[in-house]
Amino acid sequence: MNPNSDSDNLVSCSAVNNTRWSYFWFDRASSSKTTTFSLLNQNGSTIIAPQEIDSDAGLNAQVASASLDNNKIAFVWYDSKDKDITLSIKDLNNNFLLQPTDAAQNIGSHSRITAATIRNNLSSTVDSLVFAWVEHSTSQIKAAIYDGSSNQITTPFIIDTEQDTAYRLLDVTAKDPITGNSLCPGTFVVAYTNSSNQRVFKGFYTNGTHWNGTCQLDNIAPLISLIAPENDSAFNYNNISFNYTVTDDSPISSCSLYLNGPLQQT
Repeated sequence: MNPNSDSDNLVSCSAVNNTRWSYFWFDRASSSKTTTFSLLNQNGSTIIAPQEIDSDAGLNAQVASASLDNNKIAFVWYDSKDKDITLSIKDLNNNFLLQPTDAAQNIGSHSRITAATIRNNLSSTVDSLVFAWVEHSTSQIKAAIYDGSSNQITTPFIIDTEQDTAYRLLDVTAKDPITGNSLCPGTFVVAYTNSSNQRVFKGFYTNGTHWNGTCQLDNIAPLISLIAPENDSAFNYNNISFNYTVTDDSPISSCSLYLNGPLQQT
């Protein structure tokens, strides 16, 4: 696993849940230059022995990973042989949910890459994936967004331009998959050092537009659907049970029934 240059992204570890974590690495010292992963438990015992994902990623491959939905792992790497960014997703039983797929092409002869989990909204348990990379061929930093089902949400977009060819620090953050703590839902931050050796961080929404760091308030009322009794029903007794459903982007803590103004029950 010999580093070839400064700031190589040769190893990436991702906590999947309280009992599983993945170890993803580029083995430059091997004759075949592989990207490989292993799944371990909380005690460090091997659950899935080392498995090659890319049997020949070239001399200067870079790797990143992130967990999704507490039951799958996304692997992203710069394939220096094909000069592209490749994405693959596996479940905890070592099944491919997404076979290695080109997410971006014509990257150039060098790159750096990073990945993170995104919380979609306050009530959702479904995660999205963001990964960012340095594109040597255009001197840009770019990012792309995928959902946990391997569907592309946002095509590659520019984070910054006029990056030089030096090996810059690069990272992305959004959500801690274990604690659930996150930035504002649907947002992420990319941090890096630019061509002037300055520290830079930028926030984005998952659609690729800039985020100013302020969480948007949920001003949309919940959707309440009355199941029973039917609307405009008439009864000649007082004990009436109401059955209804409530959906909202934010968690529902309680529901209250008002009858002709006063609160009746919560």
